[in-house]
Amino acid sequence: MKKALLLSCCSLVLGGFSMPVFAETLQESVALALSSHPSIDVASAAREVANETKREQRSGYFPEINASASAGRIYGDNSTSRGLTISRGAAYSGLGEVSASITQPIFDGFETSNRVKAADARIQSEEYNIADARESLAYQAVQAYWGLFHSQRLLSKINSYNETIQSYLDRIQMMVDEGAADESETAQARNILLTLETSIIDYEGQVETALANYVQVVGNAPRSSLQEPLAIGHLVPKNSKEALPASQTEHPLLMSLDRNMQASEFDSKAERGLLFPSVDGELSLYKKDQKEEIGGEIEDGRALLKMNWLFNTGGAQFARRDRALAEKSELLARKQETLLQIQGDIRRAYVEMQTAQKQMKIIDERKTVAEELLSAYETQFEGGRVRLLQLMQTENQLFNVDIERLNADYRYKLAEYAVLASMGKLNQYLAQAPVMATAPVMTKAASLQEKPRGHVIRQTPAIMPELETLPVVSQQPTSLSQSVIEERIYTGVSK
Repeated sequence: MKKALLLSCCSLVLGGFSMPVFAETLQESVALALSSHPSIDVASAAREVANETKREQRSGYFPEINASASAGRIYGDNSTSRGLTISRGAAYSGLGEVSASITQPIFDGFETSNRVKAADARIQSEEYNIADARESLAYQAVQAYWGLFHSQRLLSKINSYNETIQSYLDRIQMMVDEGAADESETAQARNILLTLETSIIDYEGQVETALANYVQVVGNAPRSSLQEPLAIGHLVPKNSKEALPASQTEHPLLMSLDRNMQASEFDSKAERGLLFPSVDGELSLYKKDQKEEIGGEIEDGRALLKMNWLFNTGGAQFARRDRALAEKSELLARKQETLLQIQGDIRRAYVEMQTAQKQMKIIDERKTVAEELLSAYETQFEGGRVRLLQLMQTENQLFNVDIERLNADYRYKLAEYAVLASMGKLNQYLAQAPVMATAPVMTKAASLQEKPRGHVIRQTPAIMPELETLPVVSQQPTSLSQSVIEERIYTGVSK
């Protein structure tokens, strides 16, 4: 409580000197999400699994070393012992035995080379999966950022308007007290105010929900007010016909499926290679030490070229080959399904943009009409031809139009980002987009982060350590540079 009071006092004092307040940008929020969210760790771990699988398959090129040793005591009753002993025809002896061999694969039907190629293809697939996970997470961060920014902006606007409506109600009540208006006008004005207060409660809930979404994706609540990013319309293709070709050839999810299909094809070739005999070179040495009555010392050294041909009469080898081909067909069908989903997402995003654009055009016309009507009513009110309640109702209509315009604008801008995300190019274009559009506007909603919350907030000092220590009201602007943001968007930040 004392800390919040101190920060409030500092805000009032520093506000008089117009000191800059640090505000988080969209690119910073995306970079923070990409560097700390566990979904990226999951994708990276899958890539490490693929790397280790390649190491395992590549070991098939190298020789295998096998060594064994044993020692103990044995009892023998055989033709050797019976020929060398007179009393029992049996003998006891100590035993020492050592064997070692080196086997170098020479020909295995190209199984190892195809297994390594399949592993390489799966590593590339996982790389594309990481890129797709980063695209998906970046879009979630964009949605969370814009959702929080938009809800804060609406709440700030409606709180300001609440004071205007309250002033109207006070003036109408004064006129009722003076006999210049009746109670019905007060009731209508109060109904407008209560409706507005209901909306405030709803928008406060939206801010709380948006903040929860932001914390879930980014990992931390914003330390200060958010900044409105500049429009990215110049980065978005003009229509879906221009956007679709790039998505078909460059989308990371499709590229990942392509690499998996290649891996399945190599797996099929590897299984087919097992139908051929394998050829290995072997060097071996065997030594055994025991009494002559049991068999005596043995030393055996060999240098061999060995051929081995294993054929499953039950058809297991053919089944494994056909299974790999069936997996490739499954992946091809999944790629076609994914492509249809991507194309559908792009088309829907453009429909959303067009719908919001048409709405904004009509809303702008409605706003012009409402402004003209309000101006006329203000003139008529001065001449006593219009009641104060009518003036209040007209201004309320203009306010509702402004809210609709903000919602349509939010819908349009979010659809632009949806197009880039559907194309798989959001991170690339975020690095090209300018950081902010306007100076930050502190809102009532922005101060909600100072209240204790039940959210588990992940600390990430490696990303923005200055945010963990400096209070909002006293820190200087320390936004990440554009080059750092671009690097983090493309490559992530090591933890």
